[in-house]
Amino acid sequence: GYDISQKQVVYLNEIIEDYKLYAQSHYSNPDGFNYIIEKFAKLIGNKDIEQILPNDIEKYISSRINRVKNRTINREIS
Repeated sequence: GYDISQKQVVYLNEIIEDYKLYAQSHYSNPDGFNYIIEKFAKLIGNKDIEQILPNDIEKYISSRINRVKNRTINREIS
């Protein structure tokens, strides 16, 4: 859990691991999301989640643009 009453640094990998546990019991195909978020995390690094900027999303989009269709990218980032 996270204590929101105090300022603390929370890194992307922590959020990903927590979400994976949640997704295992709440989604029929959690591996699809795991693939996307792991590619994103590998690309931008294990940042403090408050330091993730729109530019990081654009970086991810640019890395995918010549590999998949635009609708796939839109689905991945929505």
